[in-house]
Amino acid sequence: MLNLLIPDIAAERLQTELSPLRDHIDYYLMHEGGEITLNGKAINPDEADIHLGWFSHDVIFGNYSRDYAVQLLKSPNLKWVQSATAGLDNSFFAKLASKGIRMTNSNAQAPAIAEYVLAAVLERYQGFVERRHHQANHDWQDNHFRELYNSNWMVIGYGNIGRRVGIRAKAFEANVLGVKRARGEAPGADNIITYDEILDALPDQDVVVLACALTDDTRDIVNETFLSTMKHDAVLVNIGRGALIDEAALLKTLDSDEIDYAVLDVFRTEPLPSESPFWAHPRVLVTPHSSNQGDGTSNRGDAMFISNLQKFVKGEPLINEVDISELI
Repeated sequence: MLNLLIPDIAAERLQTELSPLRDHIDYYLMHEGGEITLNGKAINPDEADIHLGWFSHDVIFGNYSRDYAVQLLKSPNLKWVQSATAGLDNSFFAKLASKGIRMTNSNAQAPAIAEYVLAAVLERYQGFVERRHHQANHDWQDNHFRELYNSNWMVIGYGNIGRRVGIRAKAFEANVLGVKRARGEAPGADNIITYDEILDALPDQDVVVLACALTDDTRDIVNETFLSTMKHDAVLVNIGRGALIDEAALLKTLDSDEIDYAVLDVFRTEPLPSESPFWAHPRVLVTPHSSNQGDGTSNRGDAMFISNLQKFVKGEPLINEVDISELI
């Protein structure tokens, strides 16, 4: 019998989906405050033998996070953890990896993030702020706008999220260049290049999207050299991690009008301090790490976990299993 540690609120929400697996799995419920129960009875956390975990949005955004992480880390027989996040750069996941724990990340947020990227770029290209201004002043005034048609997009990190961005950009007949660790074909991309080819291709790109994981190789990938190589009318979008960008260099570049605009959903320090110059910068769109907050993200995340849970029980390959050697 396998033991799954699951937040009580998630267990209640998914009781219909979890019920058929009761012949194979016991459900240890974690309640806010760290209490653990099994079949309604309190369990000493030190005696809970946990095999499976789900670091869900209930854990991340509820009052479970620390207790849940500690419980998983001290479980000697832990076998697999599903994360609700795409990125696994938190030290918690590195600690799991060092113990040899199998891990899967999530692609549930990919459709929402891809729509956010396209919407943010369209807003800048179309000039909706200017249009609203004319409307408020009752001005029958047209405005010139840029087209996505035939624009050049570089998507750095052509994984689950990057592919979704590329496919949507292609729907507008844009040209899409994906960046991966190794060359190969990928849906929605006209071509794939490697990271060491970025600077050569960068001068032709109208839109640059950061969708890659944060690693030692990608930290500060957007630095002075990167920014000085971009087109003067280019738009930079970051939906990856804040530390992908040298923020001081980006501010200097924006202040000098060396690139057109930056769409920033993630920052090195979050929440973004109120005194940050990004808040009031006329060439920056600031959003609070919320590009994944589509109304379908949660349901897709639940469905992915249940699917992987079923696969684990059957001994089948898991969806989105990560190479834990890359996290250590």
